[in-house]
Amino acid sequence: MPHYEDHERSFLDAINSLDAFTQAVKGHRFLDEVVTELIAEVLPVDHSVEIARIGFVLKVDLAIALGAFPDDLRPLAERINRTRNGFAHSTTTSLDRDAALELFNMMPRTLKSEIEDDRENPQRMLRESLFILYVVVTASVERVRDGKVRSAELLGMVEEAMARQPGHSEHVLEKQREREALIDLRVAEEKAKRNAEGKR
Repeated sequence: MPHYEDHERSFLDAINSLDAFTQAVKGHRFLDEVVTELIAEVLPVDHSVEIARIGFVLKVDLAIALGAFPDDLRPLAERINRTRNGFAHSTTTSLDRDAALELFNMMPRTLKSEIEDDRENPQRMLRESLFILYVVVTASVERVRDGKVRSAELLGMVEEAMARQPGHSEHVLEKQREREALIDLRVAEEKAKRNAEGKR
């Protein structure tokens, strides 16, 4: 995966293209990459090769089943996939008012209030839809990574507490408070490290 900022910049270039083909096909490709990354982060063992072979909608279903992707965004992801496939497999595909209306209707109610129903500008609706999904998925990747750091630190706390002999509870509680403060620091350090290394 390329450096996060480069990936995001390339994604934004693709979805801000004046060409609907570029928006649909390239935007979808970037979205597919971050959904793949999300699944890889959630699974306890690396299955990157296998995940890469799965179709986009099945990846979304897997991410939902793993609890990493909001199920109310599935219809929107599926509609974007159909739009991408239309452009990728036919020279006569175009975006029209009906496509824009369908994209808008596939958005969860909570997001519809944030997005203008712009049926006269189907490319804008596609751009907004791709952007929403990209932001949700990249935020989910970060949440999973932060959770891994927290889990590792909490496991260390439990192991330390278990190693202590009974009767040292005040000392253990003090150590626990120190450890919790270190967890927050460790999460922040890991985020900074990932950003420096170019991971999401």
